[in-house]
Amino acid sequence: MLTLIDARQPSSRALVERIIARLPLQDETDALDTPSIESAVSEIIRAVKRDGDAALFDYTARFDGFRPTPESVAIPVERWAQALAELSPELGAALRIAYQRIWAFHEKQRPTDWDLELGPGSRVGQRHRPLESVGIYVPGGKAFYPSSLLMNAIPARIAGVRRIVAVTPVPLERIPKSILAAAHLCGIDAIYSVGGAQA
Repeated sequence: MLTLIDARQPSSRALVERIIARLPLQDETDALDTPSIESAVSEIIRAVKRDGDAALFDYTARFDGFRPTPESVAIPVERWAQALAELSPELGAALRIAYQRIWAFHEKQRPTDWDLELGPGSRVGQRHRPLESVGIYVPGGKAFYPSSLLMNAIPARIAGVRRIVAVTPVPLERIPKSILAAAHLCGIDAIYSVGGAQA
């Protein structure tokens, strides 16, 4: 349910000011330094390609405040179904409804193959083939959104992607059951407790 706020009312002033304070500034002094960001991300990717899990775990410790291990980085699939069973009936029902509605919407977007004969020996057309595998990012900073997982995994599944892997910058003990439950509903293949460019 959306909360309607009438910013003209004095009683709404404090709430509106809190919302505005969270918004990024849009002036020139607040512009992102894109070349520096690209350089930093490129270095992270090079380090992970070069040093593998050691770099992945180092960056996770540096940026996300915990150090995964080879044993803890992959979230056991058994936990996903268990999480769905342990949700409140209301939240479990809400996730299932969201899943069904997102699936129905994206099913309508699925493109169809076609071909057309333009003349003798001249045929054109379009064929759609899914990617073999995709990675999806599930935010885990100030808030958790099972909807992020649903809205990324479901279109990939509808498209026919065979392997879907999710990453989230949260250790297993802090991942909400709703995220694991959404992963179970979507039938994704793996979830890893890592985030950022290193993931």
